[in-house]
Amino acid sequence: RREFDAPRHLVFAAVTQPEYVAQWWGFRAAFLTECRIDLRPGGSWRYVLRMPDGSTHGFCGVYREVAPGNGARP
Repeated sequence: RREFDAPRHLVFAAVTQPEYVAQWWGFRAAFLTECRIDLRPGGSWRYVLRMPDGSTHGFCGVYREVAPGNGARP
């Protein structure tokens, strides 16, 4: 669990929209080469990081539920 000093709709956008996720996911020395998000129940996400040594590492998952909460704009 984490808390952020930001409006809920902006935090939701930061973790669900590829153009924003690509700006923060991973770490400074790595580069996010792929960021796909199908934001719906049963939809999937996939991120691929390129490391400084040129290796790549993929991460993926499936959304079981999408619930932005009160005050969020989907």
